[in-house]
Amino acid sequence: EVIGLLGGRYSCEQKELKILRAEPCESLSTEVQCEMDSVSQTEAFTELCNRGYSVVGWYHSHPYFSPIPSIRDIETQSKYQDWFAQGGAPFVGVIISPYYRQLVTHESSITCLMIGDKMDKTDNLSKF
Repeated sequence: EVIGLLGGRYSCEQKELKILRAEPCESLSTEVQCEMDSVSQTEAFTELCNRGYSVVGWYHSHPYFSPIPSIRDIETQSKYQDWFAQGGAPFVGVIISPYYRQLVTHESSITCLMIGDKMDKTDNLSKF
C-alpha cells in the first residue's frame, strides 16, 4: 500500500486545481488501514513547499480492492482538509486501486473525494 501528499496549485479565478507532483510518505499500515508516518509527512510537506507547490491533496492505495472510501478514509480526508485547505481552496483525496480483481481492463480504478460543501459544477478538478 502506498500513501503520500499531492502538491500543486489552485486558481480561484478559474476554479481550477492542478495536481503537479505526488510526494510519497512512509506508511504505518496494517492489513486493514494505512496512515502516513508523521515524520515523513513533514518531510513531504517541506519538499513540496521547497518546490513552490501548495499541498492540495493526499493519496493512498487500495491495492486489491475497490477504491470506495472507507470510514477511516473519510475521517482522514476531513482531518487533512482542516489542516491543509487554505482560503477556501479545495483539498482532494485520491484512492487508487491498481490490482482490483473485478476490473475487466488493465487500467487502475481511481476515486477522488472531498468532504463538505457541494462543489460548483464549474469547478475543474480533473487537471492532472
